[in-house]
Amino acid sequence: DHQRPCTLPKYPVTGTGNAILSNRISYFYNLHGPRVTVDTACSSSLVCFHLGNRSLQDKEADISIVVGSSLHFDPNIFITMTDLGMLSTDGRCRAFDEKGFGYVRGEGICGVVLKRRSDAYLSGCDGSSAEWHSSSSPARHEPSFPQRASQAAAKPGVLP
Repeated sequence: DHQRPCTLPKYPVTGTGNAILSNRISYFYNLHGPRVTVDTACSSSLVCFHLGNRSLQDKEADISIVVGSSLHFDPNIFITMTDLGMLSTDGRCRAFDEKGFGYVRGEGICGVVLKRRSDAYLSGCDGSSAEWHSSSSPARHEPSFPQRASQAAAKPGVLP
């Protein structure tokens, strides 16, 4: 006899993987239009930014909400990476420095709402940004990242 546990989680029926995440968020907030979950490792947010801009250019949407996240729920990845000698031995991140002994993993979520420049001005938005809130962010010291992000923003003519 197969017996069911008293409480079964309801979400595995529709999928708990990353592929369904953008659809869940859209459903929860009653958002309509194209949505996609992208996993290209370190470049996922930049790829999503590009896709959001393309959606605006192609008039698939009037607003693009681009959200990137890196969250660590499973400690096994840290154990494995430590065993492989990938993580910093002293807990300090020294990207591109000869004193570096591996890297330090971090977590974060960042979102941006994109509009066509003309629509932004009509709705009273003059553009704003908040960047590099963490004083220990390794990305802030990598000179090409801000340049790449600016190039991605400038291409479709949206407000940075």
